[in-house]
Amino acid sequence: MLGSIKKILISNYLLLLTLLNISCSINPNENLSKELKTVSSWAATAHMVGEASIRGTVPTAYAKETLKKSLEKIQQETEKLSKSPEAQEEKVLEPLQQLQQIITQMSIAVEQKDNKEIATQLQRLSRQEKKIRTLEKQVSAKS
Repeated sequence: MLGSIKKILISNYLLLLTLLNISCSINPNENLSKELKTVSSWAATAHMVGEASIRGTVPTAYAKETLKKSLEKIQQETEKLSKSPEAQEEKVLEPLQQLQQIITQMSIAVEQKDNKEIATQLQRLSRQEKKIRTLEKQVSAKS
């Protein structure tokens, strides 16, 4: 009887050590990197739609809806990251907020069918995408 109690206690102790080891090995920068990749993907979607809008190969309603969805998803990711000390430390929130402003301006330009303004916002978007990819690489290197 005493032997089986000892085995149970040892098993529970080993399980606890394993769980502690797993929880300690999770790197917060991995989550930050994942969130930045998601943002990059949505920014690329907005970029693609902006270019298609200029070429006239996408209906305005579709372009507006896709930009709206991209903006919503980037806002959700920004909200998640705003609670992350790692995101604040890496200074990722400002570029994400700028990205949101660019997509908002592009959406207005798409609605007004102002190709010159869409092109201007696409240039700004390209620069912002590059900044976010650079941040993502820096964060990944720390993982």
